[in-house]
Amino acid sequence: MEVADDLTPLLGCVMLHCSKREIEAFPKQKEATMKNELFDQWVEFSKNANEPLLQLSEITAHAMEQVARQQMDLARDYMELGTRQVELLGSAADPQKWLSEQSALATEFGNKLMGRAKDFAAIATETQKSVSDWAETAAKKAAKLQKASKDKAA
Repeated sequence: MEVADDLTPLLGCVMLHCSKREIEAFPKQKEATMKNELFDQWVEFSKNANEPLLQLSEITAHAMEQVARQQMDLARDYMELGTRQVELLGSAADPQKWLSEQSALATEFGNKLMGRAKDFAAIATETQKSVSDWAETAAKKAAKLQKASKDKAA
């Protein structure tokens, strides 16, 4: 006749003629152990669920910081363009010279704008790669945890 593992300590107490109080305390000890195990499982689950979200938040924060810097630089470029246009207009004595300088200024600003667009594209590409790597890692970890959970249940 096989004795269930859960009852082994109880039977040991009975065999050793433990007091009634010790036998009554056994279910409470088992309940406390189960509560601790449940709590430990909850902590582990929370950690596994929140860790990838924290990583995604870091990726997002880094991308937003880079985009904000680029937008500040772009705003500075527009302010510089406006200032230089006003300076050109204030110093314009010859309309032909003003027109050629205005054209050169527009070309210079267009080149800066293209550079900013390339920088934005680089940020987007870097962020896309980071998010893709994050998603792949998170999916692998989730699959590994699922397999471990199935193995543990079996």
